[in-house]
Amino acid sequence: FKNQKIATIEELEKGAATDPIPGLAGVLPPTTDGLMILQADQDTDARVITRIVTALETAGFDSVLFAVKTH
Repeated sequence: FKNQKIATIEELEKGAATDPIPGLAGVLPPTTDGLMILQADQDTDARVITRIVTALETAGFDSVLFAVKTH
């Protein structure tokens, strides 16, 4: 997140989709509109995306847009 390593993909793939991501909530900016844009590529494991979205919702981001890179 903003050049700060929170976890590796390998670490995030090991947890269940509902497991919290340690450290993520502490680096998220305060939200004024509840919007976050998440960029992922087609190889990103769905569990990783689900864990991130769950963490965002917990932090008050109720609108998550996806910027998907195919190449």
